[in-house]
Amino acid sequence: MRASSGADNLRLIMNHFTAIVGERGSTALLVEEGVKKVSFLSNTVTRYNISVFFENHSSAIISGNTMSFVNYSVYHAASLREHPCTMDL
Repeated sequence: MRASSGADNLRLIMNHFTAIVGERGSTALLVEEGVKKVSFLSNTVTRYNISVFFENHSSAIISGNTMSFVNYSVYHAASLREHPCTMDL
């Protein structure tokens, strides 16, 4: 899934991101540069290299997700400031 220009305030809630058995997905959610206020809540991510990838100057709320066989739950291209229930880049 890609959150690109114009996807501010995108909400992904209670979805299942699962790669094919025997394979590993690349990235479940890519938040492109400048996209703000994406909500990634109560999702299940299975067999992915990266669950959520942030590009510069993007932000999201990430909470209540279940991640299995994921190498990186959150990967970011810039410094990370963490607040309760919110991650801003």
